[in-house]
Amino acid sequence: MKKPDIKKIFKGEIAGSHDQIIKTIDVNQNRHKIGLINILRSKVENYTIDAANKDVLNTLFNYFIGDKLFCTENNIDLNKGILLCGGVGTGKSIIMHAFKDYACEINRMNGFQYYTAIDIIDSVNVSGVDYLEKFSYNFTGNIANPITCYIDDIASKNEIVKNYGTEISVIEQLISIRYNIYSRYRKLTHFSSNIYPANFKDYYDLRIVDRIKEMCNVISLPGESRRT
Repeated sequence: MKKPDIKKIFKGEIAGSHDQIIKTIDVNQNRHKIGLINILRSKVENYTIDAANKDVLNTLFNYFIGDKLFCTENNIDLNKGILLCGGVGTGKSIIMHAFKDYACEINRMNGFQYYTAIDIIDSVNVSGVDYLEKFSYNFTGNIANPITCYIDDIASKNEIVKNYGTEISVIEQLISIRYNIYSRYRKLTHFSSNIYPANFKDYYDLRIVDRIKEMCNVISLPGESRRT
C-alpha cells in the first residue's frame, strides 16, 4: 500500500484520497454473464434464474466488475464488502461460491478466499485462537499480506468455544480482526447470513454490529428455500 505524503496533505497541496478497493475492469457483459450462469450450473444442475435471484446476481456481477455507474445508481459502495442476507436454502452460498470462482479465475483483480463460519469455529475449537491469525496481518517475513475473504453463514447460536476455560465468540472476534484489517489495509471481507442486520444485536455486541455495517453493502436475497 502506497504511503501518503502527509506533509503535502497537511498543506492542502494534494487530496488525501484512496484508490477504489474493488477495481473496475472492462468486460463483455453478455459473455461474462453467460459464463457465470455456466459456473452456477456446474454447481447446481439446471440452476434457475428467476425473479428471486435475478436482481441479486446482476448487482453482484456489476459489483465484482466494478461498474461505477451501476453501483452509484444502486447505492453500492465499491470500497465496501458484501453482506448477502436471505432465508435458509435461498442459494446464498452457491451464489458467492460462483462469484469466488469467477473473481479468482476470470476477474483476478477482485478475487477472495472462501471460508465457512462453522469450519472456522471448529478450527478454533481444535487449534485455539491462533487459527484466527490467518485472517489478520498474515505476515510473510516482516511483510503484512492480509487476505480478502468471504465468511459464509455468520450469526449462529453456536459460535462460542472455550479457550483455556474462557468462552470466546469466535466470529465476533473474527469480525473485530477483519475490521482492523479493513481500516488499516483496505482489505475487504464478504459475509452471508440467514439473519438480517436488524437482528444481529441478538448475536453480537452492538459495536460489532456497527462495524459490519461500516464494512459491508447489505444485499437481500428473497424467496423460499430451493433445497429439495
